[in-house]
Amino acid sequence: MFPRVKPRWQRYVNAIRAKPSRGILLGTPTVKEVAATWIAALIGIGTISSLHYYLEFFVERSIPLVVASFAATAVLIYCTIESPLAQPRCVFGGHVVSALVGVSVQKIMVAFADATDTDVLHWRSAGCGVAVATAIVGMMLTKTTHPPGGATALAFIAGTKDIWDLGYLYVLTPIAFGAAVLLIVAALVNNLFGRPYPQYWLYPTSPREQSWESTGLPPLDEKDHHIYPPHQHRLSMVSTNRREESTIPGPVSLSPSPPPPAPLRGESLDESTLHKIEAFLEHEAAIGVGSERTGGPHGGAMGNAAATLEAYRERRMSDNHPASI
Repeated sequence: MFPRVKPRWQRYVNAIRAKPSRGILLGTPTVKEVAATWIAALIGIGTISSLHYYLEFFVERSIPLVVASFAATAVLIYCTIESPLAQPRCVFGGHVVSALVGVSVQKIMVAFADATDTDVLHWRSAGCGVAVATAIVGMMLTKTTHPPGGATALAFIAGTKDIWDLGYLYVLTPIAFGAAVLLIVAALVNNLFGRPYPQYWLYPTSPREQSWESTGLPPLDEKDHHIYPPHQHRLSMVSTNRREESTIPGPVSLSPSPPPPAPLRGESLDESTLHKIEAFLEHEAAIGVGSERTGGPHGGAMGNAAATLEAYRERRMSDNHPASI
């Protein structure tokens, strides 16, 4: 007997009500994390502000360096440093793509105003929406999604005449220059406090190529695990309420279940190494790349690793002898 499928409208309402709840709640930061975030944000934004107000090159040419979207970037790269949206590719690329979109939309607005003999300000409301929407799509297509990028495009459209006069110089400075400064500070300060940043610059390394020293995991065997290429990365969250979520009816699949993953092979694992593997898997799941259901370059591989680890622990408990896998 198949479960009754809820009407579309009811599923729509439940999604708005977040029933069942899913995702993760941010944990309580340590004193070191708070200190590192505060110091990094102070140095990063302080450097940008100092150059804006005191460096003659920018003051004499009325080139602004303080852009509101940089404050949002600071939250990501100084606080949530493990988020895919906080990695340099997304930070720098997202700002640059959005700035290009913002300037281009403004040029089109001016052209429309000249062609229709109207005030360009009449087109500003439409231009704001078009600029932000196009910037988001541009970041999605270039795999550089960075939420503050939308504000970068909006800031140019809603800016003053002095901002408009910059034209495509807006892309180089303040945007590209400011983003580079913030990233340099993030890399220096975060690592100074023992917080590894960034996770990658252009593309993340596949699990098979990650070294034991950097992950605490032995290299994955390619024939035992399906490795997703880097360009298939998707940002998603892992459900924290499996039991409640499993009661929701979904599409029925008549295909046979996939075979269980092959057991881990290699060196013997002691308790310390096992705890390292568990911590790594929990960390990957927390940022949305530790479940086979979520996909992504690490999703399938890490999902298999988690299942294999559980199977191994059950086998070791049943056999009651030292591990040799």
